[in-house]
Amino acid sequence: MRYKGVKELLNNRGKLVDLWNKFAGNALGSPYCAAFVSYCLSKDSAIPFKIKSGLARTFWTKVPKELKHSADDVLRRKYRPKYGDLVIWANGSTMTGHIGFVISYDERTGIITTIEANTSSGKSGSQSNGNGVYVRYRKISRDTYFHIIGFVETE
Repeated sequence: MRYKGVKELLNNRGKLVDLWNKFAGNALGSPYCAAFVSYCLSKDSAIPFKIKSGLARTFWTKVPKELKHSADDVLRRKYRPKYGDLVIWANGSTMTGHIGFVISYDERTGIITTIEANTSSGKSGSQSNGNGVYVRYRKISRDTYFHIIGFVETE
């Protein structure tokens, strides 16, 4: 949450954005949602997470099976996302996607409150390549191209 409101100075550039991309091994100017997550998990977490990547999908494909929970698991109430979990999106069936942190989940409404980097502040603009770090309110849906594939426990 300490980075909430950080904005790019140029397209995918800025002092902190560059720091996050360098940390994850990304070229400067790269999309930085996963680099932000890597940095936060490694530098700002009491228990450093083992994965460091500039790609959102890596956090889904490289974690142990017991830490992964599909969007369907949540919809079927087999898992309840909790504060600090990673939430991972995909663009259709491609390997490109997006990642952020869960702040809270309301089972009654199905709304997931997240904090994400490289997103837009509202409903307009790019949801996976925006201009900063914002708190977002998301809903799990199987019917959209840009959709949540699952959640990863970080603790």
